[in-house]
Amino acid sequence: GQQGQQGQQGQQGRWVSGDLAGVCSAVRSDPDRVGIEAAGEAAAVSVYWGDARWSRAQLLGEIARGHWGCCAGSTADIFRPHDPAGHSQLWDALVSSGRPVYAPVNEMTEQVEE
Repeated sequence: GQQGQQGQQGQQGRWVSGDLAGVCSAVRSDPDRVGIEAAGEAAAVSVYWGDARWSRAQLLGEIARGHWGCCAGSTADIFRPHDPAGHSQLWDALVSSGRPVYAPVNEMTEQVEE
């Protein structure tokens, strides 16, 4: 594989992580992709890209105020069957499952609400 790139074959497909150039290279050289294209089939590809620029103290403060919910994630959360309706259903499913945990009302919450 590419330097700085990780990948794994799983029940629900293949995942690759790393820098953008490494991920694109892995997708272009995937032997399964060639077979799919030759058969005229379409494959679903999900791309998750994120960038956060908070300091540790700022993020902890936002969690303490109840602005963020935290929950353990799983590969099943990310690698779900493709849904043309959009990935917002993932968030809805997490919330309805009750998995996200929010900070209880506290002094920091009251400071923001005043």
